[in-house]
Amino acid sequence: MEPYPRRRTRTPTLGLVSGLALLLLLAACGGEEGEGDPASQTYTLTAVESLPAAPGDTLTAYGTLPQSLTLSLEGGALAAPLALTPTPVQGGVRFTLPATLLAGQPTLYLRWEQPDAQGKTSLSAPLAVVPRVEGAALSGRTLYLSGRGWPATPEGLEAAETLTRLEVDGLQHPPGLEGGRLVHTLPESQGYGRLTLRVWVAGQASAPYSLDLEAGAVKGSVALPAGAGQRLPATGTGGETGSRAGRPGGERQMNALVVRHEPGALELPGRLEARAWGPGLRRRAGLVLRPRGGRGQDQDRGRGVAFTRLEFATPAQAEAARRRLEGRPGVLGVEHDAVVRLEAVAAQAACALTPPEAALERQWHLPLMGLPAAWGRTRGEGVVVAVVDTGVLPEHPDLAPSLLPGYDFADDDPDPADTAGHGTHVAGLIAAQGKVRGAAPGAKVVPVRVIAEDSTSAFTLAQGLLWAAGLDPERPNPNRPQLINLSLGTEAYSEVLAQAVQAVRAEGIALVAAAGNSGRRFLSYPAALPGVIAVTALAGPRSAYQPPYANRGEGLWLSAYGGDPGADQDGDGVCDALLSTDLAAGGQAGYGLRAGTSMAAPLVSGVAALALASGTRPDLLRPTLAGTAADLGVLGYDLDFGHGLATGRAATPGTPRTYLLALGDDGRPVAWTLVQPDLSYTLSNLPAGQPLALVAASDADGDRRLGEAGELISAPRPFTPRAGETLGAEPLALEVADGGREVYLF
Repeated sequence: MEPYPRRRTRTPTLGLVSGLALLLLLAACGGEEGEGDPASQTYTLTAVESLPAAPGDTLTAYGTLPQSLTLSLEGGALAAPLALTPTPVQGGVRFTLPATLLAGQPTLYLRWEQPDAQGKTSLSAPLAVVPRVEGAALSGRTLYLSGRGWPATPEGLEAAETLTRLEVDGLQHPPGLEGGRLVHTLPESQGYGRLTLRVWVAGQASAPYSLDLEAGAVKGSVALPAGAGQRLPATGTGGETGSRAGRPGGERQMNALVVRHEPGALELPGRLEARAWGPGLRRRAGLVLRPRGGRGQDQDRGRGVAFTRLEFATPAQAEAARRRLEGRPGVLGVEHDAVVRLEAVAAQAACALTPPEAALERQWHLPLMGLPAAWGRTRGEGVVVAVVDTGVLPEHPDLAPSLLPGYDFADDDPDPADTAGHGTHVAGLIAAQGKVRGAAPGAKVVPVRVIAEDSTSAFTLAQGLLWAAGLDPERPNPNRPQLINLSLGTEAYSEVLAQAVQAVRAEGIALVAAAGNSGRRFLSYPAALPGVIAVTALAGPRSAYQPPYANRGEGLWLSAYGGDPGADQDGDGVCDALLSTDLAAGGQAGYGLRAGTSMAAPLVSGVAALALASGTRPDLLRPTLAGTAADLGVLGYDLDFGHGLATGRAATPGTPRTYLLALGDDGRPVAWTLVQPDLSYTLSNLPAGQPLALVAASDADGDRRLGEAGELISAPRPFTPRAGETLGAEPLALEVADGGREVYLF
């Protein structure tokens, strides 16, 4: 996805002092003020400085106050009034909150003996007392927080007036208590990276506190058996990420419904259709997902599941139809169709490209991802990639040799010619072979046009996906791809899109999708759907960083260069966006610079094409891409960069292979990677503090059963990783295996 140009803004810093945020102008009496008569004096409390405050903080109350007064806190979590010691200062009094005070909202009272003209002898103001986190530490997966403001007993943590919760990255948990410290055990699915912590007591939240959760790593080498005389080629691989949570909200077409139903449930004679759905029906379209090996609950019923899209003239007519449909026999669900966007189709003016002869020199991302070196092994020949986007310009000289017939679902015809440029740019990043080159210049591209300008519907996207995968019986695709690139997305969950993705994956086709360009800590759909290779963006070209538009979060798999249209890191006068094929003035073939996760995704699709062309099995594609990625950010997998930057190392020939595994106490792999051609390895993403055993083993026949008789395996070596450290290991000596210590690679 390509971000709109944005102005850089500075976020104001929130200081401790609220100053006049609590501005209480309390008149102690309403009569006439006497001359020199204390009983006629009007006392006021105008402000309490340094709110909100934590236990142990010093505050100042300003106003017109009597010379002699007492201060106390009452209410909140206090069982009885708590006396405070005032210190006179110019214009008020200063006092210190007890360090043992519990967070909450007590009331500050200022009292004196001499009544004023109204008979009042006190002033009061509510205080906001927040907890304070003073330190955090990790011991394995156990998190300890020290600080002030929370109860000292487990019963106090759960009491209604002092209810205490620990927030980790936006999710609240009930903590334990150990020696005055709050205790929480992080789940195994918690990704490595920076944790943002807050403590809530009685509805009051502490300031955020950051802590890095880092993995351990080990590096070393493997020694072949004496006289073997071979160097085992390798590609890397990695494990799965955690589950992906659905994201509420998102933009929807309020005048369009998508109905999920049993096949035939909505088939009505024409004369009854208007009565069934009500007035205003403008368009109707349908699709059926047949079982064909699918794993979805609806598909397992044998007949498949059908989806019908009903588009009405107005949202009110659509809402009336929705009420008629819900509860109808055979109807399984009704939702408004989601809006899927590219988010932008052009880079900012500073990214205009001149002249095209310098095009190849501007593709700075290619050597940084190790792609030219990979082309000595393969250029992606034999791999077909479907680009589901705005179509592709068929006359572009850099793309014409790579194009196969496609389809246009925006206009429902077999001509997917691009009029927006985005799809042509994406296709060039995958397979261009001319003045510019794609990541896999030998691969073929099937263009699928689902977007006319900058948006489409989830239903139309699902149609394009099913056609590309050969699952559209009315319009067969003769060039079934191994990969589908999706440089588009929506924040709205769509059942028809989720089911279509599931059906495509059941056919053994990999999907690569852009994470999104809203700068949020969650992924857009379809990137957020299970099994999709979700890609976020990096910028360069001198040093890698994550541009502010790039989405990241749970389910992220890889990073690739997407550029930054607002930067010129190398100072060459051209913005740091990505160069590719594009549309010139008048819709002619040209070149352009664009940026976004839309550009990062096709680079990963190209790397995936190289891996498949080198012999990588489709079911090992995801871990192979992960294992050959360059780690970024904190050590190990994290939610900002996933497994790291995708690289051309994925194109290393796939068999035979030698693996380095870390085994748990049950003998099952905790993590694994492939040994490199020089027989070295680096294994990261290891749980710190957990005793493991390192084992090297080969797989000569590609069945993922390592160390079978006649293959190679090493003796296990005990090892305990340390958080944030990469430890060195002595070489592991391979020997011919007798089959007695096989290891199965999950």
